[in-house]
Amino acid sequence: MRFATFALLALLTGLLPRPAQAQSTTEAEVLAFEKARFDATRTGDTAKLHQMLADDLVWVHSTGKRQNKAEYIRDLATSNVTYKSIKVENAQVRLFGDLAVSNGTAVYDAVSFGKPMKTRAYHLAVYRRQNGQWQLVAWQTTRVGK
Repeated sequence: MRFATFALLALLTGLLPRPAQAQSTTEAEVLAFEKARFDATRTGDTAKLHQMLADDLVWVHSTGKRQNKAEYIRDLATSNVTYKSIKVENAQVRLFGDLAVSNGTAVYDAVSFGKPMKTRAYHLAVYRRQNGQWQLVAWQTTRVGK
């Protein structure tokens, strides 16, 4: 009886691992939004990105370069940066009301200011839902060793 009580308390307080839960509809919605954003980035669809990125966006590249929304879109629009492919290896989402935090790993095959670049990086994204629409408000990538 003591063990059962302890096990129940441990489970409720998070000391024991919980069974895997199915992905919620909202988590799936955020992952679909993220995929559409990756696709818009890869194809250089700046009109779509203008809608998907928040006006107060903070984008930090794996090089440490920090950009706002206008700077990021300008680099894509002027072909300073072009993406041949973006392959997401894994991604997961955690929800906090109208905020969603996504993290994962992706491989980027790009040309940046005339130089070929193939990078594998961890990413962390923060999305905000306003008026029923998701927008990216923060992005951070960190290069992963080969």
